[in-house]
Amino acid sequence: MSKYIVDEQTMKGIADAVRGMRHENGTMTPTQIKEKIKDVCPGIPLSISGHMVNGHWVRPAEYPDLDALKEQIPEDADCVYLTYDLRKTPEVALISIRCSTVEKVEWLLERGHLESGQFIVDESHEVASPDTYYQQLTANNGVIQLWRVSCASGIATFGFSGWPSSTMNANTYIGYQPCVECAGRLPHLTTASQTGTTYTGTIFTAGGTFWLERYAVALGGTAASMGSMFRECYSLQEIVTDDWDTSEWTVTSLNQAFYACRSLQALILGHLDTSNWRVTRFGQTWQNCGALQVLDLYGWNTAAWTVTDMREIWAGCRSLKRLDLSSWDTGNWAVTTLYNCWHDCNSLLEIKGLNDLNTSNWPLTIIASSGGYGPFVECWSLRELDISRWDTSRFAVAQPHTWFNACYSCQEIKCPTDMGDVSTSTNASNPPNYIGLVHFNGYKIYSNHSYGYAHMLTHESLVNILTNLPIVTETRTITLGNTNKSKLTPEEIVIATQKGWTVA
Repeated sequence: MSKYIVDEQTMKGIADAVRGMRHENGTMTPTQIKEKIKDVCPGIPLSISGHMVNGHWVRPAEYPDLDALKEQIPEDADCVYLTYDLRKTPEVALISIRCSTVEKVEWLLERGHLESGQFIVDESHEVASPDTYYQQLTANNGVIQLWRVSCASGIATFGFSGWPSSTMNANTYIGYQPCVECAGRLPHLTTASQTGTTYTGTIFTAGGTFWLERYAVALGGTAASMGSMFRECYSLQEIVTDDWDTSEWTVTSLNQAFYACRSLQALILGHLDTSNWRVTRFGQTWQNCGALQVLDLYGWNTAAWTVTDMREIWAGCRSLKRLDLSSWDTGNWAVTTLYNCWHDCNSLLEIKGLNDLNTSNWPLTIIASSGGYGPFVECWSLRELDISRWDTSRFAVAQPHTWFNACYSCQEIKCPTDMGDVSTSTNASNPPNYIGLVHFNGYKIYSNHSYGYAHMLTHESLVNILTNLPIVTETRTITLGNTNKSKLTPEEIVIATQKGWTVA
């Protein structure tokens, strides 16, 4: 194998050009990075890790099967195998591994190649700090095909460093880490979460891990957080969780754990032992996982969780069709924030167990963001929605009209009569679009409200809506529209006007 050598001035030019593009445009794709390098150094024979097929990064066929290498992991060592496609990349492109251990020990870094399915070591280095040494090593060699990192004492945290800071120079790398696949064993993790601006305590870095497509590392240890664990791994298509031992994990945060894993199509997590987890933060966990079709969460033990924040957990999961929460015990949860929870789940047909969630201790105050999106907004495919058994006695929410807006296919909504409305507005913005609604029991509202879009409401539903209106002392308007008003008798309209409401 040969490497392409560039002088220091050219390396600095590449680094400066890519850094400038990053700061100007934000997120960059590998192709953009490649083209920017070629602008500065036109003759460079640069290749990138993988290629696009139907909008997804595809792993090249010549990459080794890392599962086959697991058999070579020593019994007393934790190893992570990393594959790269840097054979024609300039030596300025460096990869940084950030690790920490339970105690101060020597690390073994091995660079090698595959031969008849076996990992053959070409060179090895015993080091006290793999982080810094690995950067120096790659700078000196420039060509990396397969690395193995091992430590007999146990890896406590493992990750890749994020995008370089504004002090990036010719001796630091110029692109995102081109790791396509990882496999191995990490049984001593103390954290599975990223921390700090360089994400030194994470399994995978956020902010542009474009190349990572498959993660098949066996996890164990006592991890206390999964916050941002795989955040923004845009090309990640598969996470193998079969060998995750989470029985001693004491997770308190799931915030953004899989946020924007937009190529991930299936995620099986229901078998994980969550009995020792003490989750309090649960926001945006699967937000913007737009390709996710299967999400298995059935079996989770959530009885000891004390979740307060459920904002945007599944928001933007546009391909998800079913969700099973029937095993969840939420009796100790004290949720205050629920906005956008299932927002934009356009394909969702069923949320099993939704009506059985124990909400008796939820002091819910926020169900709509500043943009007016409630928990079920734009669930276009839901045919019915039943939360009639929810205990709303501690709810104190504004903008109750945003709960079910733009659920265009929903024909029946069952909800508690008292949704905890504390609104005092005389003009509710963003009136709900209940265009497909047929059956609705109505709920107490204290602000102006409109059912003008719901032309298919039955006579019984309209009477229920008027019956459940509270008495008001200030002028308030309930808008039914001419089509709905024509279904009611004058005596039935009086039900509302006697309580102080104007029926429009």
